[in-house]
Amino acid sequence: MSARRWPPVNTGERAIIELIERYDLETFRAVTTDLINYTERLMRDEIASWPDGQYSFTDYMDSDGCGGPPVKLHVSITVAGDSLTADFTGSATQTRGALNCTVGFVTAVVALCVRSVMQETVPTTPGSSGP
Repeated sequence: MSARRWPPVNTGERAIIELIERYDLETFRAVTTDLINYTERLMRDEIASWPDGQYSFTDYMDSDGCGGPPVKLHVSITVAGDSLTADFTGSATQTRGALNCTVGFVTAVVALCVRSVMQETVPTTPGSSGP
C-alpha cells in the first residue's frame, strides 16, 4: 500500500478505494451488491415473522418552534407478509418552523424505528431502508 496523505474527512472514501485497488472494481461491485441483497433478505425475513396488521401511533410536538400550536405526528404501519408501509396521513401539514422533513429523512427515521424493534442484527446498507 502506498503512503498517501488523506484529509480526515475522506476516511470512508479512502477505505473504499483501497478495497477496489486490492480486489478490483468488478469484485467490489459484486460483493457490495450481494451485501445489499443479503441485508434486504434479513429485513424481509424479520418483518415476515411479525403479525400482519395495521398499527398506529399519534403524538404531538409542543409547537412548530416559532410559537405556533402543538404539531401532530401520526403514523400507521401496515405489516403485510415481508413488507411494511408507513403512512403519515393525519399528521400536521407543513409548519413555519424547521420541522418539515424530506422523503429521504422520513425513510431513514422509519428504517431506524423498524431496526430498533428487530431481533436480528442487520448490516446498515441501502437494503435495510427500502425504497
